[in-house]
Amino acid sequence: MNDERFYGYKHWTLEEIPRCFYVGKGLKSRPFDNRRNKKWNNVSKRFGLRVEICVGPFSNNEAIEWEISNIIAEDTFTTSWETENGSNIRCNFTHGGDGATGHFVSDDAKRRIGNAQRNKPKSSNVKQKLHDALIGRKLSVETRTRMSKAKLGKSLSQEHCHNLWSNRSHIFTEEHVENLRKAAKLRAKPSQETILKRSQGLRGKRHKCSICGLIGHTKPTCPDLRGENHE
Repeated sequence: MNDERFYGYKHWTLEEIPRCFYVGKGLKSRPFDNRRNKKWNNVSKRFGLRVEICVGPFSNNEAIEWEISNIIAEDTFTTSWETENGSNIRCNFTHGGDGATGHFVSDDAKRRIGNAQRNKPKSSNVKQKLHDALIGRKLSVETRTRMSKAKLGKSLSQEHCHNLWSNRSHIFTEEHVENLRKAAKLRAKPSQETILKRSQGLRGKRHKCSICGLIGHTKPTCPDLRGENHE
């Protein structure tokens, strides 16, 4: 495997005379990641942030050497969490070369992480943040195409179909019903061309149950769903 995928970068203030307050190394997206220590966030908010990609891509060992030498050159190492009225904006709390950049998580570790997080209740604050992050988000045509190809020709098991239908058979609250009604009013009505295409696509076709796969009935009247036997 080609290990030359690391970059060396510096973070500068947006002052009239910019100051370097952080030196780092990592994969391609790491220079633009704001998940850092509290002091880094305070400095970047107060003085602004400009990201400079200096070198790369190269190996992890080369990136470590570059990081260590440039932390010394830019004098960004510190042991103080205080900014001292803006005079100490250094945000490197190590001399470089540490961390787990480029670490690959094994399938077993991924499985354990997934099992630990599955069915774990989220607080209302976390739910609100997820909601706010997804508002206005639009998937690109390329992403939608990949999602469509991934599902194309993929058949669902009878158990999966049964679970999907069973999960839909719950009672909505009045508030939920009202929200659905408002959303439906705002939804654009299909054009006459779309209506005609739908009609032509269904013409001459008999309904097929998505649970048992037989023709002649639909999901609400499926004997499998009601625990009956087929004749």
